[in-house]
Amino acid sequence: MHTTKLAVIGFCAGLSAAAQLASASAFDITNLSTHQVTGGNTTIGFTIHDPDPLTNATTTCTGTWEEGSDNYPSPGY
Repeated sequence: MHTTKLAVIGFCAGLSAAAQLASASAFDITNLSTHQVTGGNTTIGFTIHDPDPLTNATTTCTGTWEEGSDNYPSPGY
């Protein structure tokens, strides 16, 4: 359980660091949320936007870790 929480926190920190390396307005992460059900799965979700004129895309990303699992979240990427 604690390993899962640390993994989520580390994952979020990595995303924040990556977003800061991009330009100030590019790849802003919004709507970041984590959900954990006691004795269940942990889910992380966020929205990210690429303002590049060729893409101008916004997407929502989610991942779920099974309780007690050391695997990567699912679905895969």
